[in-house]
Amino acid sequence: NMKITQLSDELVGKSKTIESLKQENGKLSNDMVLLRDESSEAIDILEKDKKHVIQESEISKESYLEDIMKKEGVITKIEEEKQILKIACDERIATITNDHKTKLDILDNSRGQMMEILKSEEENLNKTNQK
Repeated sequence: NMKITQLSDELVGKSKTIESLKQENGKLSNDMVLLRDESSEAIDILEKDKKHVIQESEISKESYLEDIMKKEGVITKIEEEKQILKIACDERIATITNDHKTKLDILDNSRGQMMEILKSEEENLNKTNQK
């Protein structure tokens, strides 16, 4: 009888242990479901954030590319204007140089004529003085 009581007590203890383990297992199972749901929600949020960041990055990239193209267009226009100005300056320098050379030639001719006139006047003066 004692053995039956002992076995009965042991059975009650093990039954309580089983019940306790079932409750703990149920709690752990609930925690696991909760953790899975929270993880899925966190993953969804991260995926949405990732998608948003990629979209923003694409928008910024397109904006930067547009800015670069505009600036390259401005650079090209400025380089073309610079070339036009260089040609105009070169032509202006050539014109001024030719004008200057022409004026110098005129001055040299005038000087030569004046020297001839002076020489002629001196000769006339010398002839007059010798008489």
